[in-house]
Amino acid sequence: RASRARQAGRAVRACAAARVGIFYSTGTNTAKEVAERVHELLGGDAVADAPEKVMYLLPEDCAAKYSTIVFGCPSYLWGGGSVSGLDFDTMVPPGDNPVDLRGINVAVFGTGDQVKYSEYFCDAMGMVADMAESRGCTRIGETSVEGYEFEYSRAARDGKFVGLAIDNENQRHLTDARVVAWVEQLKREIAANLEGARAALESSVEESA
Repeated sequence: RASRARQAGRAVRACAAARVGIFYSTGTNTAKEVAERVHELLGGDAVADAPEKVMYLLPEDCAAKYSTIVFGCPSYLWGGGSVSGLDFDTMVPPGDNPVDLRGINVAVFGTGDQVKYSEYFCDAMGMVADMAESRGCTRIGETSVEGYEFEYSRAARDGKFVGLAIDNENQRHLTDARVVAWVEQLKREIAANLEGARAALESSVEESA
């Protein structure tokens, strides 16, 4: 019964806040540009709030405001031991900011250079995805690694990236088409998950009647 109650609570939250929050961190403005394009393609202000630049993973109130969160990450430079976005020096939010992402869709995109930083291409994207999953999110927006050439990436798993990989240094000509296709994929996955949340809510109501 407690489990059903928690499930119903998450369903209510998802249905009531069917809106997208877009956050990013950047050192070169690439993530900002992609975030703004994602916002436009999703439907603009009617569907999503304007992209917001943040220092840590997520603002504390995001889970109450959004049913879906899109997060854009800079490259993670293992060689220098730092993150390329100067205001993004840690991938871990403060301990007193344990954002609960249960019932929330999370999609990530990352920027990188698969030639110069082939050994850790878009690593930050994988780190952020792991952090979001540890907080109970429903991860969406996986893409194929086909079309990229790199040695290793913490964002690549079983032939797929955990999100969308952007390489404007070497494949700028492919960026917009990749973003367009990714946003269409997100729309489908968001709609499917929202329908699932509504079904769970209806089932819970019937069981408690």
